[in-house]
Amino acid sequence: MPNKYEKTRVPPKGSDLTGVLVTGASSDIGKELCKRLEGRQLKVLGTYNTHRPRESDVILPPEGMDLSDDADLQKLRSFTEQHLHGPFAVVHCVGDFWEHVPLDRCSLERARRMVTSHYLTLYGVLHRLLPYMAKVGGGRVLALSCTSTGFNYPDMAAFTSAKAALETLIKCVANEWAPSGVAANAIALSTIGTTKVLDSPSKPMSDQEAYIMPSEAAEFIEELLLFASPFLSGNVVRPLKHSHTFYNTGYFQRNPRISSDKTWYKNRDRGDGSAAQQGDAAGRPLRGRR
Repeated sequence: MPNKYEKTRVPPKGSDLTGVLVTGASSDIGKELCKRLEGRQLKVLGTYNTHRPRESDVILPPEGMDLSDDADLQKLRSFTEQHLHGPFAVVHCVGDFWEHVPLDRCSLERARRMVTSHYLTLYGVLHRLLPYMAKVGGGRVLALSCTSTGFNYPDMAAFTSAKAALETLIKCVANEWAPSGVAANAIALSTIGTTKVLDSPSKPMSDQEAYIMPSEAAEFIEELLLFASPFLSGNVVRPLKHSHTFYNTGYFQRNPRISSDKTWYKNRDRGDGSAAQQGDAAGRPLRGRR
């Protein structure tokens, strides 16, 4: 733990980082970020749970890690100490996929899964790695949040609450570990335009103009990681992709909860927490999010 009586250390500049740990390197954003960092003079480490990434220049542990498991978190600490010996960054890209479900149909187990995958994994990673980061000269932490924390969209209570907890944790870390030269920020992204999102039958009609592609998100993360001022810390950064649809229509126009045949909201969930197929009056699937 940092000693509050020691002189405060300035967080390292991007050019002073010796490496980057990308947790969730097998995610869409994680894969794109690893590709971008390969050309930098940095040692890039990645973690995965079940799907091992194929990026050749990324250093991976021999097996997957469950970042909500304390034993695996200890392995992560050892893995990091083995490969990173100077100031480094952690980019947290871990979190389960969320499908729109009203609160009364989202089971406690499903809500627990959201909190665990989006918030507790980050807490566990920082609990294990912050002391070592401080020991080797400080570093940077970036975690992915969502614009839903600012708008509190319907049917996203479990997911949005988990992301709000993540943002608060980042602010706490920024204050508590500033004397040790650690900067921490969250990035609140709008919907990421992955195939899984576009093809999900549980997502309402949405503002796809504002979708951010994984490659665009990775480019933004790289810029913030390597070129932002070391004094940028404790913030939730909200990249904006302008959308004519967003600024000229209301939320429920973009996300109708009841379709013209009055069956969409009633039938959108089977009652067991899984999503039912949704469609408009003509039977066309409703795609996307927000």
